[in-house]
Amino acid sequence: MNRATHEERTAVIVGSSSSIGTYIAERLLNEGWRVVGTARVPNVSLGDYPVFRCDLSDASSIQDAANEIVATFDSWDLLLTCAGTMEPIGSLLDSDDKEWSENLQVNALGPLHLLRLLWPNRTRVREPNVAFLAGGGTNGTFSNYSAYCISKILLIKACELLDDEEQLGNFFVLGPGYFKSPIHEQTLQAGLRAGQNLTKTLEFLRGEGTNPTDIFQSLFWCMDAGRKSVGGRNVSTVHDPWREGGVDLKASLESDPDAFKLRRKGHCGSKAGG
Repeated sequence: MNRATHEERTAVIVGSSSSIGTYIAERLLNEGWRVVGTARVPNVSLGDYPVFRCDLSDASSIQDAANEIVATFDSWDLLLTCAGTMEPIGSLLDSDDKEWSENLQVNALGPLHLLRLLWPNRTRVREPNVAFLAGGGTNGTFSNYSAYCISKILLIKACELLDDEEQLGNFFVLGPGYFKSPIHEQTLQAGLRAGQNLTKTLEFLRGEGTNPTDIFQSLFWCMDAGRKSVGGRNVSTVHDPWREGGVDLKASLESDPDAFKLRRKGHCGSKAGG
């Protein structure tokens, strides 16, 4: 087992074979981090770090991956989940039950299962960070992508609960915006079942999308800001003013415990959400 010094930091990238996951893993390696990745189908040529098989729809596969990770590095500083699927795409009421449930398992329940298994091995030297990538529909409807949308909302609420229950970790959701990734092939294959998002996706694919450097830097901004500022919150790479230190954003978040969380915007004489 590798023993980390106080200077070494370790990241677990769930879905390191995805475009964002691969980019962040490589950037972390260049920054001097130790990295371990997971993938549903590992590709040994991805990079200079171990990648273990982890099928987030399979509890035994998640357990095996957790065992491999713990055996490789005795502690971790960052757990980032990048794996996910948009399918099934189409009307909620017409969706296949098995596919719909599997989406929630892969996008939300599986990552939370892995977190439970790895949490005892978090760093005790500094504040550990747990980051989940958000997606479309977290701040509005995402018609025809109901399972995907709900799975991301589940993660946002889970982070809020984790922040309230665990005082020694920084749990947050990061929305990277439109990023050119193979996941958009699912929308193209769905065709008209994707509704208006088919046109939006085709337009996006003709553009640049979110700069991956911005995703990496906003991730680090959230980590540096720490639990006091971003714990339990949903932060946007594209829309939030984190750049150039994000001093005003930090101050705003620290002054408003409900900001960037799932809340009603009004109430009639009773506590919101009651």
